[in-house]
Amino acid sequence: MNENKEIVILLIIVALIGLAGLYLTGGFPGMENACGLGGCGDVYVETYNANLYLNGTLEENFVYEIKEPGKYRMLYRDWKVPLSYGIPDDTTLKTNPHIELVSISSPPGTFPYIKDFQGSTRVISNADTQYANEISSLAVQDEAGSYKPGRFDAGKYEMNYVFRLHPPLECDNEYCHLNLKLADEHLPYNKVIITIHDPQGYIFQLFEHSLMDVKKEGDIWVVRGISPKDTLFEIELLLNPASSGEIDGFTKEVPDVERQTLSANSRYPIFSQLSSALKAMVFLFPVLLAFIYYKFGREKSFTVPKFLSFVPRNRKPWLVNLVFRKDPFDYDENGFYATLLDLHKRKIIKIETEGEKHSKIKIPEIKGPEETKSRELRITLLKGHEAGEDEYEIKVLKFLENYSRNNVFDINEVEHKIEKLRNQIIGGSSGTEYDLRVIRDEMNDVMKVPQKKAANEFVKSGKKYTWMIFGFFLLVLVVTSYLLSIGIYTSLVLLLQTIPRYLFHLRFSEGGRKIITKKNSNGMLSRHSFLISHQ
Repeated sequence: MNENKEIVILLIIVALIGLAGLYLTGGFPGMENACGLGGCGDVYVETYNANLYLNGTLEENFVYEIKEPGKYRMLYRDWKVPLSYGIPDDTTLKTNPHIELVSISSPPGTFPYIKDFQGSTRVISNADTQYANEISSLAVQDEAGSYKPGRFDAGKYEMNYVFRLHPPLECDNEYCHLNLKLADEHLPYNKVIITIHDPQGYIFQLFEHSLMDVKKEGDIWVVRGISPKDTLFEIELLLNPASSGEIDGFTKEVPDVERQTLSANSRYPIFSQLSSALKAMVFLFPVLLAFIYYKFGREKSFTVPKFLSFVPRNRKPWLVNLVFRKDPFDYDENGFYATLLDLHKRKIIKIETEGEKHSKIKIPEIKGPEETKSRELRITLLKGHEAGEDEYEIKVLKFLENYSRNNVFDINEVEHKIEKLRNQIIGGSSGTEYDLRVIRDEMNDVMKVPQKKAANEFVKSGKKYTWMIFGFFLLVLVVTSYLLSIGIYTSLVLLLQTIPRYLFHLRFSEGGRKIITKKNSNGMLSRHSFLISHQ
């Protein structure tokens, strides 16, 4: 497969990963999902609808989806402030912000209850209160919900609450500030709609902290979105001071309410922009990869003869074979043969050939004999391996020394030795198989494994750029997991998009050069080419 096809396939795979990731995590508009890749679990809130009136009334509707039957027996919501029911004259309630439960509606066959700020449990129904003690042992303080003794079957269940809020209000002469925390430790809310009714026009600005959509429609404000599990779910209102007369709350004089409110909420638009930027990056990532390939990894074209009629002068023959034969780092035995010719020319070894002979040995494999014709070859070592000018030449000379006798490497003797070992193996001698494999490995070492790092001089690596991208997205993932829970999944998708680059042996990641091979001008091929063997 050529380079252009590989990069196109890679970009298509990266784009598909991005699209699939956004689809699965609800990253497309209208497909938001609070559950993410891990799913919603055994129970979650399918829809949450709330109506908030500026007289302090809050109406909530929960529709729960239970997947596993016989596991759950309580559906509830709790608050982080005192929760009461039917005790308006309590001293604590008269002096502190609190929430009052007005009414509760639970599914048929269940018992609605409240466990108030004092830890008292009350079953809110005309039925027998025999379950009060059991509910009290299970519920937490400031909790309201419903209890089913026989546990819930799988299905959908609806809960309705009406609360009256008695919140703290921070006011000056121009503005009042109300912060309503609806939840922070909760089930996934897969669909959220909050309607704030404001017929008097008291609301100047509304802030939400979960990257939801906020719109003003006539005299109501509507907040729509999702709330993943255990994420902060709250709204803030900047109000006309006259609203303090509508809400039975606890007013506190605070200077410069507007400035403090705007300052506290200034970071949330940044989170929203970051979330949008991450989603845009998923689409742009294939373009970024294509740019990196075009700028840093695209192979340059050079015209190189397919065969040489001389031994290269400025570069070692094995290095020329390594770099300019096919792709960089793609080496074969011809580089070994060329090195022998070069050592012969430099009078380090002396190569002698005689008449043709038949051979039944295949080197370096040991799968079985193979009938070949070759010239008898004898190499005389004129100098020791110290005469080698680089590690590969030294390795070749050591190989010749290891299999030479009286400084003469005779191919006939090597073939005879290998054939003898092979016959011993056929005869059942298992110990000789190791010796034969040692010979094979040493031959592979000189014929297939040169100093590949030497090719780095000719190859410009693009790996550092992809590693930089991976590191950047990893950092984004860490930051978003700390500051922006919804952005975690998008950041994870971006990380996944970097993986195919490591699975492809692409030239844009290895750098390199593209070689156009051709014959020399007279079309003749010399016997002394470094790309042919001694045969």
